[in-house]
Amino acid sequence: VETVAKIQSIESKLKKVETVYTLDVDFGRAAPADIRDLNGLGELLDTDWCILVGMDMHDPMAVRGKARTILTVIAKGLPGSKSTPHLVNIATAAPKYVYFLLCLYDNQDHTINIMKELLDQLNDEYEGIDSMCAERYGSWDFASWAEERDIPFEPIFPNYDRQRACFKELYIVMNEGRFKTPTVPVLGSKTEDILREEMSVFDHDPDVRWFGSPEKTEKYGIQDDSIYSIGWGLYGGRDLGIDDFRIRRSMLSFGAHSPGHVTLGAY
Repeated sequence: VETVAKIQSIESKLKKVETVYTLDVDFGRAAPADIRDLNGLGELLDTDWCILVGMDMHDPMAVRGKARTILTVIAKGLPGSKSTPHLVNIATAAPKYVYFLLCLYDNQDHTINIMKELLDQLNDEYEGIDSMCAERYGSWDFASWAEERDIPFEPIFPNYDRQRACFKELYIVMNEGRFKTPTVPVLGSKTEDILREEMSVFDHDPDVRWFGSPEKTEKYGIQDDSIYSIGWGLYGGRDLGIDDFRIRRSMLSFGAHSPGHVTLGAY
């Protein structure tokens, strides 16, 4: 009975992420979280944030599967660090950072300029982006763009050792329940939530030194682009910590994001 009471007490303090913020507006249309959502999370968890961006770029030479160009934005924080900035002695302990997905954008026509327009808007909304990371292939055009905005950009060559470091950390964060996201209203290959779909099949084969979806090459198979995008986002922000967190006060409204003159698809 005592154990049941303890469990009930703990459960009564839990909140679904959707009760704090969502990634949709107007009857389920996907949209990024705004600064009010971010600040609300900060008040709830007593933390300021770093803003991390990860990207996975579509291979235009791919002839099978349905690979996507995915951009993700993630807030990195540490509960309790706002009121107690010296909560953790980084020299002796590994801080248990938490991560919240603020945006997942599926760039269906793979146009880099559309991604730059969205990133400009996000950079304004969150009062700065603290890191950007993507595989070198397909992302070379972001280097000068990021430099002009003082955004640290890390283009990487995705060899196996780097992928292993990236996905080991992502697995630990996920397994410990430190990565949080509401429902992601972006269509996957088979379901209406691309992130949860891809998480359900993402795999590692150490014998062939490979990470990804076993269905990736199938015509209608589940892909792995959102996992790679999030993984590189966390990897790019791996060295950012409490000293890099800062208050963000922007109240710029997102409104309706419609850059260019083409149909954008879904966030």
